[in-house]
Amino acid sequence: MAPPETHAATPARLAWLDAARGIGIVLVVLGHILGGLRDAGLIERSGFGAHLFYAIYSFHMPLFFWLAGSLVDARLAKGYGRFLQATLIGVVWPYFLWGFLQSLANHLGSAYTNHQYPFDAQRLISFLWQPPAQFWFLYALFLLHLLALLSRHIPRGLCLGAASALSLAALWAWPESSSILVWTAMPAWAYFAGCLLGNAPLWPGEAALRRVAPVLVPLLLLACGTVSILVQDHGDAPGLNLPILPATLAGVGAVILACRCWGQHLSGLQCLGQFSMSIYVLHVLIVAGTRIALVKLLHIEALWLILPSQLLLGIGVPLALAALARRWNINRLLGLG
Repeated sequence: MAPPETHAATPARLAWLDAARGIGIVLVVLGHILGGLRDAGLIERSGFGAHLFYAIYSFHMPLFFWLAGSLVDARLAKGYGRFLQATLIGVVWPYFLWGFLQSLANHLGSAYTNHQYPFDAQRLISFLWQPPAQFWFLYALFLLHLLALLSRHIPRGLCLGAASALSLAALWAWPESSSILVWTAMPAWAYFAGCLLGNAPLWPGEAALRRVAPVLVPLLLLACGTVSILVQDHGDAPGLNLPILPATLAGVGAVILACRCWGQHLSGLQCLGQFSMSIYVLHVLIVAGTRIALVKLLHIEALWLILPSQLLLGIGVPLALAALARRWNINRLLGLG
């Protein structure tokens, strides 16, 4: 999910990737907003907001793993040392830095949050095997990057087959597991699908799909929403099970097909995609702080005000901070891509 190295005019072959990242990061922020409102009792667990929450969670993270894998082989071709260095700077450092800062903020604000957050030396050490909150994605991405590096001489088709078998086994056997290894295995198929297809100008069979995209994309989204509603179990980790897999495939397929067809025209989403790492590591602090300020301090419970405020600030504040960090050339130091 790391942004491109430059924010100059986006080449046509990268435009779809940036647009897809943009859609993905909006879904990540919206999903966390809906989850927070649900846990706070401000939206019902069986209403429209809950259905949207489950639909988002059925595919938004596999989408990011697919996109993360799309440029891996191109980056490996530039040198294994550069690839590892970029991974340490762009994935590992933000994981520890913002995992620490968010955990500290959650602990200090436990009186106002939906959950209690312990913060001590033991919790910090556990970052090595138990990722905090949304930072599990960065941990899993690091492991998959290492696996891609180690398997670089194996045909990606074979890698995808093995990863798919591993994902199916994890989804079937350990759907409730909290192990980061299981959570890494679950979306491994998406990561290696991205590696296999890469960012080629045209994928096999894509020309035919593009001709029916105006009809196929809405149908895929409808299928994603329908399946996610039918199989949701009202748990805290929707999407991490085998029955939801058809929704996952439909949602990922819809976003990628739409962006492959029309992404070059979606400049706003491309911009969000280029700053997706900054938004990812910062948005939870912003949206939780906004909800606390409105609900706990100002006693406002109007969803029509809370949700748009959280979405606007959860995206806008990280964008502004990332822009300032780039201007002062401290973005890598701050783990903001």
